[in-house]
Amino acid sequence: MPPKEHLIWDLSGTLFMPSKEGMSPTELADYSFLFLMWSGKKEATHLDTIAFQVLTLLNKHLKPSQEVSYIHTGAILPEIVRLNLAGMMSCQEALTITLEFFSTWAPQNLSKNDAQQVRIMLEIFFNPNSLARCMKPLQRVVDLLLRSAEKKIPHYILSNWDKDSFAPFYHIYKDSVLASFSQDHIVISADTGYVKPDRNIYSWFLTHKHLDPGSCLFLDDQLENIEAAASVGIEGLHIQRDRLELVTEGLQRRGLI
Repeated sequence: MPPKEHLIWDLSGTLFMPSKEGMSPTELADYSFLFLMWSGKKEATHLDTIAFQVLTLLNKHLKPSQEVSYIHTGAILPEIVRLNLAGMMSCQEALTITLEFFSTWAPQNLSKNDAQQVRIMLEIFFNPNSLARCMKPLQRVVDLLLRSAEKKIPHYILSNWDKDSFAPFYHIYKDSVLASFSQDHIVISADTGYVKPDRNIYSWFLTHKHLDPGSCLFLDDQLENIEAAASVGIEGLHIQRDRLELVTEGLQRRGLI
């Protein structure tokens, strides 16, 4: 097995996960759509489905240039979310466009109560502080990161994230979990103009970080992302939270922990 000299980590779903810890019932209802989109909870509520429909309907106005899988359900990522994650639209711009459309669409399609709640869910989704509020470390995976960091192998982040939301999240974790990564080794999708699983994001990463794909190992919780990385020559390890022993074994075989 060829030695790996660089480890690349995903964030949401790999080192972190949206958590309900400390949230009131009202907050849980308000954050429901965010949890669906970024944690892939199995059951979408009626209002989650409406919120997703609203964002998808905006595609008619934004005219998507490409299709990117919504990695948790296999549906297509709404273009407005892709643009936000790719760094082409701020959270405020995305929210303004969404609410302008929603204000004309909702009265004809929703009850007053449903419209009020869906609007809150959309506002939460595009609020830059929301992910920082609910993201918590997955400690068992973080422990693997820390063990691997002892080997003095360079670690990188490659994660789908918009700039507005990443700033407060980074501020919270820069001295703990993210301390294993130097700032110039952290790449979010908004830096690149692409969104995983678009294979171009991996090519961008390799080019800008001057890395040989054969020297890299990529850890992610989504098979689509692992497969896209493999298409440019980057080997991957699939993070399955209920089967972390497989990840541990994979890192051990490569001498990385």
